[in-house]
Amino acid sequence: MAFLKIPLEIRLTILTFVICSPFDPPKAPSEAQCGRKELRQKAWLGYAWVASAIWQLPQSSSALSILLVSKQVNIETKYVIEHAPTNYHVDVMFLKDYGLWTAWSIPALPRTQYIESVYATFRIFEPEGLKKRSRRSMDFGHTSIGPPGSAWSLYQMLMSLLRAGPGYIYSSRSMMVNNEDYEERLEWLSDDIDDNNSTPMENRLAMYMCNSLNTLLTLDYHSLNYGALVYEGVQEKIQVLVNGRLFRQFNIEEMEASISM
Repeated sequence: MAFLKIPLEIRLTILTFVICSPFDPPKAPSEAQCGRKELRQKAWLGYAWVASAIWQLPQSSSALSILLVSKQVNIETKYVIEHAPTNYHVDVMFLKDYGLWTAWSIPALPRTQYIESVYATFRIFEPEGLKKRSRRSMDFGHTSIGPPGSAWSLYQMLMSLLRAGPGYIYSSRSMMVNNEDYEERLEWLSDDIDDNNSTPMENRLAMYMCNSLNTLLTLDYHSLNYGALVYEGVQEKIQVLVNGRLFRQFNIEEMEASISM
């Protein structure tokens, strides 16, 4: 049966499923090296551009090819895009010494400065067969002037989401982070993450992220300027999951209300 002979409501349901379903991320880092560019942002003092250890895959949308099918399908696809929910997904490959490799699923750009949610999936990989250009871009070692580079990388990824997003500045109502165990035999996590080798790696990564985020949200002398941006950008909650199960939840509204300035 020709697609246009299917009832309109069913066609729109099919188009919505195709356009809004999360994409299949690369199965391994070696499959997704070409075209990645490192995200660079102004240094925290505001006078220089610094590396972030975040390597982004060019964004793409399944709607682009569908728009070219026919005039009628083009009209219906634009309708779906205009009414698509503002829920986004980002796949993050976590690689020792090679940084965070991100790939966004963006069915449609947000229509206002607000979006509903962002779901981030962290997958842990041992770097094998990778090009040297992204090597040594993430550091877990402590410094005398602040947190390790890895903590800054996680913060920069969050800030690039809140400041620029998949198109322009917006605020997110909630964020969900899911650490998935793809490689159980990895042994490389170091420093804060390496305190307890008997703990599964995905749990260690989750603890590291939660500790860094908790420090950020306490709004003490050192984190006030940085944590305030998170409170401004995320309105409800940040959830951290491990293999789909809730590991910790940060209730942004409650935490903000409890802060005494």
